[in-house]
Amino acid sequence: MKAMILAAGLGTRMEELTRDTPKPLLPVLGAPLIAHSLFLLYEQGFSFAAINLHYLGDQIRNYLDDFPYFELQFSYEQEILGTGGGIATALHRTALDGHFWVLNPDSLYQPDFSLKEAQQHFMKTSVPDNHPDIAPLLMMQDRPKGSAETGFEAGNHGFGGDGFRAGNGSSNSKHPNGKPSNGGPSHADSEIRSPGASTDPERPVPGKEASIKSGDASRNPQGVLPLLFSTAGQYMYTGMALLHESQFAEIAPDEPFHIVDDWRRRATRSPSGLLGLFYSGKILDAGRKAEYLAIRDNGSLFPLTYRQGLSDFMQKWKGSDFFID
Repeated sequence: MKAMILAAGLGTRMEELTRDTPKPLLPVLGAPLIAHSLFLLYEQGFSFAAINLHYLGDQIRNYLDDFPYFELQFSYEQEILGTGGGIATALHRTALDGHFWVLNPDSLYQPDFSLKEAQQHFMKTSVPDNHPDIAPLLMMQDRPKGSAETGFEAGNHGFGGDGFRAGNGSSNSKHPNGKPSNGGPSHADSEIRSPGASTDPERPVPGKEASIKSGDASRNPQGVLPLLFSTAGQYMYTGMALLHESQFAEIAPDEPFHIVDDWRRRATRSPSGLLGLFYSGKILDAGRKAEYLAIRDNGSLFPLTYRQGLSDFMQKWKGSDFFID
């Protein structure tokens, strides 16, 4: 499997924390955010990742220069290209191709399902043979009432006839201190904004806190479902998606492109050409300074198996001195 890690952002939502350090290198439990993303890919059996770079990109590349587990390739952007433009450029400059997963290092994913199985199921049940236009598959979660994040609702035509379910998580969302969460934004594609939200991709949205988010895929018995944009929608995007190179065929390298424009166009079709699957597992949102500081050194937010696995992952990579308590 292949993946694209979005690491080209300016990180201005972190304020002074990113003055001299790019956001993907800010530590959580002593390991940079991007190391958590790579740990997820390693645990899930990926063999390749493309990473786009812009702000302080040399720092990120230098840190990853000795990465031992699978192949990394880098795509530099002279200017911020947006999620769609960054992916399209990486498709031209790296070995990224076919189906690939997209994620952002400021979301720490702890899925309780196999991304490989989800991808295989999607390709088997929702990708017509020899079809030139493969739909994006967005991993979705509950959207709290009053959230400024863009809403989605399920369309009427179901896909995935054998009922694949992305794990068996609960639908409870909690703040790190155990209180109910207001549901932090995904940030993995900051282009998705509701009308009342900030139009600046890096501008803070007031009232958001670091949160653990989980989903109950059993509420989606058909598995993959078509999505519609809706201001009152009950779902929102997690920032994780399974995309395909064909979705970027008309975008030239180094051309800015907002991927949400394409998703909105696809969602107007009948049935919708934008698909979703309910995410099951935990997500720690570190997209803004307050959220990041709330989880940076809080090991209780991570299961012991995660901490031990990450510690082993980092020790084999960066040396025996690396230890996560």
